[in-house]
Amino acid sequence: MTARPRGFDVLRIAAAAAVVVSHAHQLPFGDRDTQPDLLVFGDFAFNLGRIGVIVFFVVSGYLVCGSWLSEPRVRPFAAKRARRLMPALLVMLVLVVFVLGPLTTTAADYFGAAGTWEYFLRNALVFPYANHLPGVFTGNPSSMVNGVLWTLGVEVAAYALLGFAGWRGWVSPRHLTAITAVLALVGWRLVSENVLDGQLVPVALRLELIAYFFAAAAVRAWGWRPTGRAAIAAIAVVAALVAVRAPLSIALVPCATVVVLHLGTRTWSWARPLTALGDPTYGAYIYGFVAQQLLIAHLGMEDAPVWWFATVSVVAALACGYASWHLVEKHALRRRGPARTADPTAAGTGALRGSR
Repeated sequence: MTARPRGFDVLRIAAAAAVVVSHAHQLPFGDRDTQPDLLVFGDFAFNLGRIGVIVFFVVSGYLVCGSWLSEPRVRPFAAKRARRLMPALLVMLVLVVFVLGPLTTTAADYFGAAGTWEYFLRNALVFPYANHLPGVFTGNPSSMVNGVLWTLGVEVAAYALLGFAGWRGWVSPRHLTAITAVLALVGWRLVSENVLDGQLVPVALRLELIAYFFAAAAVRAWGWRPTGRAAIAAIAVVAALVAVRAPLSIALVPCATVVVLHLGTRTWSWARPLTALGDPTYGAYIYGFVAQQLLIAHLGMEDAPVWWFATVSVVAALACGYASWHLVEKHALRRRGPARTADPTAAGTGALRGSR
């Protein structure tokens, strides 16, 4: 089987690092977000962490759609997604709730508290996620245990919608393009028009992430590989809209998809030493936030320069990611049966594949 494009591997590592660096600007300051916005439209701004998550969803949509196209049946599709997502997540939750929690909590009766079991069960089920464990990280500026887990629910929703579309026979270029347009337009309207005084912004952000997923899936279904010229044109459009602060952040859905897929479908031979060690990105993503909270709680990293905290955090997150890959993820993926066709993008890949 042909090796997967190295561009996707490198993009996922870069996206995982971007999310960790983003949190390095947040966690030492509690609820105050000090990170700069990189792209500012007239209606919405995108910081480094959000751009990293967008990259994950674009990569996921492209690869996961390839998985469906290689074997268009709901049960195998769901099994692949579960094998990619759940084993590492459950191991992380066991370590955090039953090892880290008892060692760090200030709660008098940690295991007797309903919040302990609620945290484990809600995050194991993905919906609805939970952020806090009794007495854990309560001395940190932010007491959230793992602030990235909400995106896993969005990812699962994207999988489910794609599986439903496949079951209905809608995994076609036109259907996927239409689904993308609806998701992007609804999410953009909720943000740009400040519907219900902004109360629906969290819903809008989730819809837009799924729109990126389906935009990439549509590109995969069309069989189009974005060219360098298309990527340059997309960058030019975004730059022009940002320069004049046009209220058209929705333009980032097609433009970011084109740029990410152009880079991802290229073969980057120079990256082989980086990717030869395995795929650390999903593990880095789900452990990075916890690792940063530990650095703050036990090494006082909230007082360190942001650049130093970010550097140490990225190293720690990638170390956790490689460990997760070699100890858990690759073994879970080996249990799958062979795909019906030799599609190099088909095998159990997900957003945070490394992110999934």
